[in-house]
Amino acid sequence: MVALRRALSIRASSASSLITVEDHWAEGGIGDAVLDVFAERDERPRVIKLAVRELPRSGSPAELLNAARIDVDAIVEAARSLVDQEASDEALARERYRAPIRSAQG
Repeated sequence: MVALRRALSIRASSASSLITVEDHWAEGGIGDAVLDVFAERDERPRVIKLAVRELPRSGSPAELLNAARIDVDAIVEAARSLVDQEASDEALARERYRAPIRSAQG
């Protein structure tokens, strides 16, 4: 866990978002460990946890990854959603910055 904390602290200093992907239940996995590392910080990255959420059924490895939404398509989708959210946040911040300041006098 110490190595994970060190690696995440270094990485998070330049990252505003992280995606964790695990081929087992989300509870108690790497996603929770990542969230724990940042729990007491004032600023922390957005974290999307991709993990198995339902009881798996039979299938090939590729079918199981797809069914659990932890395949490459799900990872790309999560990454795109983070990029879109960051772009939206930046646009909102620019809009707020440009908004005229209204005085209390009118």
